[in-house]
Amino acid sequence: MKFKSLAIMLALTFLFSTTALASEATSGQPEEATAAESVPEGAADAPKAIPIEAAAETSGEEAVKPAPEAEEGAEAIITGEADEPEVNTGVKNDEVIYSVSTVYKNQNFTNTLYEVAPFDIKSENPTGTGTLPNIEVTGNTAFQDELNAIVDRFYNAAIDKALDNNIRVSFTYQAFANENYLNFGLFAKYGVGETAGEDLLTFTVAKDFCKLYELSDILGPNAYELASDFVNNTLKAEGSTFFNNGADFKGVVESTPFYFLDDETLGLAFSKDFITDSDTSIVFMLPLNELNKSIITKVETNKVNGVVSVPVRDVAEDLGYTVVWDAANQTVLLEDGDASIEIKVDVNDYAGYELEKAPEYIFSKVFVPSTFFSDILGCYVDIDNLTGNVVIDRF
Repeated sequence: MKFKSLAIMLALTFLFSTTALASEATSGQPEEATAAESVPEGAADAPKAIPIEAAAETSGEEAVKPAPEAEEGAEAIITGEADEPEVNTGVKNDEVIYSVSTVYKNQNFTNTLYEVAPFDIKSENPTGTGTLPNIEVTGNTAFQDELNAIVDRFYNAAIDKALDNNIRVSFTYQAFANENYLNFGLFAKYGVGETAGEDLLTFTVAKDFCKLYELSDILGPNAYELASDFVNNTLKAEGSTFFNNGADFKGVVESTPFYFLDDETLGLAFSKDFITDSDTSIVFMLPLNELNKSIITKVETNKVNGVVSVPVRDVAEDLGYTVVWDAANQTVLLEDGDASIEIKVDVNDYAGYELEKAPEYIFSKVFVPSTFFSDILGCYVDIDNLTGNVVIDRF
């Protein structure tokens, strides 16, 4: 049984632009439109996003080995700001779901810590063209090498894939910053035409200090469960055909690309090769300000016979529930919108389910097993074996 109210929103965002799509941008579409200007009539409430994207075009130039540095005369470095994007919009299958295709021009970024510029990819066998970033980090060679090694691994894997399949590969990337983060998106496009395959890799660093982020740094120890739950519920709420109506969705994993659309919105990206019934790539926009978290330290818990119990009011209010204590009847009522659940001290009945133990009244607080929040309320619970702290999350 699950008891939860999930606020979600979905943006269907083209992450990749084929040559044809790039050419369409100049025909019948507004140039240099902002995301707000480009939303079709009737979609005023559609979420706005700044995706990482660029057109990956093949080149007919004579193939040479990859150059280690950007050529002279490369696009001028900008200072912490992205070029205004060109945006195209469309409606997929007459659904009220809007797709935004953005072709970003900026590949350069600089501030006091980072300097990012393109170097050209020109490989003979297999044919590889395009650009990938060269990243310089002021005063930290080790971190610089770590970031460039990520790019190198992406390049080598794409070249190997193209060689194994005897196809050409074109590369492009984007580097864009928001207030606290610098995001990179690396793209590899295999073959030509609408059936061409695509690979995407993203990574995010702190804009003003040397830190490479993992999903758990942002969402906590329950990161992959939370993100997977968010996508699953988004698919159900939207009634989307993607991932075969959600049946083919395997969950968010370590390799799932993510980046910050802004400081409060995390994008979870899936290329079209991983999505059933879609010829585009999509981004699920996860609002971080809707993540509710409760951290209960070891001294605040009660552990008996291996069962960890937590104070129900402290946790529930952290997670956004309204809690009402009825002293006369020894009951606790949890409410979330139109949904509610009532538990009673010393009665092992949690909405018709039994758990390891009944609610207990200890030191003027009602304690419930931590599994009450996971098994009954559908939250995500993590108990740190080292510290004994309990982290409970929900959207």
